[in-house]
Amino acid sequence: MSHRQIFLAAFLLALAPSILLAAPPAGSGSPWTAKADHHRGENGQHYKYFCPAGGSLAGTWGTDIYTDDSSVCTAAVHAGLIVQNTGGYVVIEIRPGRQSYTASVRNGVRTGPYGNWDGSFIFTGQRSSGTREPLTSTTWATTAASHRGQNGQRFTYACPGNGAAGNVWGVGIYTDDSSVCTAAVHHGLISFRGGNVSIEIRQGQSSYRGSWNRGVESKPYGSFAGSFMFLQ
Repeated sequence: MSHRQIFLAAFLLALAPSILLAAPPAGSGSPWTAKADHHRGENGQHYKYFCPAGGSLAGTWGTDIYTDDSSVCTAAVHAGLIVQNTGGYVVIEIRPGRQSYTASVRNGVRTGPYGNWDGSFIFTGQRSSGTREPLTSTTWATTAASHRGQNGQRFTYACPGNGAAGNVWGVGIYTDDSSVCTAAVHHGLISFRGGNVSIEIRQGQSSYRGSWNRGVESKPYGSFAGSFMFLQ
């Protein structure tokens, strides 16, 4: 790496907000019961929370902006950032309290309404209401063929743990009848332990290359009617 590249990397790092791995208070129990209220008043600070696979949902209040005594992991499922059976990491930003919080049902989670509360949090990188990529709870056999023709549309797939490889055709741009989760392993985004991946629907290609990568064989193919690529 050149001196210029090192300087640029250091400069960009200095501009980025610090993200700290949240350490729940001693005796707080399961990570799925972890809250953000012990960070109350640290407005603008970012914290990363780990939500292990198969957690139990817990009390949550609000929509998009949540009370800081809500279960962070349950709120993340409600927000469409993770799913309960695979879990994952999420990043929150501490916010001031609000006069009221709105209830809603999203992604199988019902949150409660609440009045005046002293602290809040939001998820970073979360899209505005109505423009969030749909979160599709899926299997390792699921393809993107049902979205053929929806070019430019984006979808997020939840790949469960202990996956079994499916058929894949293409490199970088995949046929839409490829296993989305297996293609994600081939592309280096997840392992067979699962995770969430986002794709964008593309038009069909005149040909697709094949390759071996990360233990997955992607086969070559000729002309096909629909494609997808991963968002990174």
